[in-house]
Amino acid sequence: MFDGMPAVTTCPTTEYDSHQYTLSSLLLTDLLDRLGALNAGSTQLVLHVVDGYPVMTTDKVCAYRFIVATQMDGKPLPLGGVGPLWAVYDADSIPELSNKPLKDRFELSPWAST
Repeated sequence: MFDGMPAVTTCPTTEYDSHQYTLSSLLLTDLLDRLGALNAGSTQLVLHVVDGYPVMTTDKVCAYRFIVATQMDGKPLPLGGVGPLWAVYDADSIPELSNKPLKDRFELSPWAST
């Protein structure tokens, strides 16, 4: 499904170990657009993930520039960690989040998405 979609890279400081990693794959908005769901405005999205079911709107997905990360530092995200897919954003570059403590920046960033 990701074939032919533009690749993106971001380098957020993660809450797990306070290090920056290079995360890459595609923008979640590009995937939603391909599925015909992006033009739904402030439609709520519920992502099924290991650590819960975060609910967000498509407006927030656009504003935060969520990516569906499949790689960290050039290697596939493994099962049992944050993979195989990680819906994540660069909280360092979002003013409303960058001033928060690191542990509070990723409330909408579900890891181990399926």
